[in-house]
Amino acid sequence: MTQEPHDAVEMIRKFWGAALMAVGGLIAGLCGSCTLLIVVMAFSDFAAQMMRGDLSWLGTLPILLIGIVPTFVGVLLFRAGLRRFRPPRPKVAPGTFE
Repeated sequence: MTQEPHDAVEMIRKFWGAALMAVGGLIAGLCGSCTLLIVVMAFSDFAAQMMRGDLSWLGTLPILLIGIVPTFVGVLLFRAGLRRFRPPRPKVAPGTFE
């Protein structure tokens, strides 16, 4: 009932990949949905201000920046976890097909 050392390393790699995907997915999902909700709720007011030529809606751009940066970080964490979770792809010589 002993495992090969390779199997243990593979299990640890998959665990950390799944953990990174979970954390990244939560960050991206929560920050992204919150930012999207704020934008959708304020869109009618933004549109009315833009139609009047009022530029006070530009003050909300920092809110978008604050929401977009963690969403992007969450997506990067998720992709890093996915790369770690999946088995490595075999190398293929250029010009050949599998």
